[in-house]
Amino acid sequence: MKNKLFDFKNKRRVFRVVLAHITALLSVMTITFFIIDRFNDAMEFMTSDLSKVLFLVLAVLSLISSIVTIVCLWVNPDRIKKRKNISQPGDKRNRV
Repeated sequence: MKNKLFDFKNKRRVFRVVLAHITALLSVMTITFFIIDRFNDAMEFMTSDLSKVLFLVLAVLSLISSIVTIVCLWVNPDRIKKRKNISQPGDKRNRV
C-alpha cells in the first residue's frame, strides 16, 4: 500500500496534513508581519485588529495541532515501533 500525502480515504491524515499546513502558513504570516512592523512602524501590523485575530487563530490552530500530534503519538506508539522493526523484502532502508 502506497503512503500518499493526500489519501482522501484516510480523513484523519488529511485533517492532520491540512492543519499542519495552515498552522505553518499563519506562522510565516506572523513572522513576516513582525519583521515588516520592525522596519516600518507606520504600518502597525502588530497592533491592528486584523493581527489580533490572526494571533488568536494561530494560537488555536497550534493548540489543536499539538493535541492531535500528542494523541497520535500516545495512541499508536506500538504501531510506530512495529513499522520501524519490520523490513520488507524490497526495502532499501534496512539493508546493510
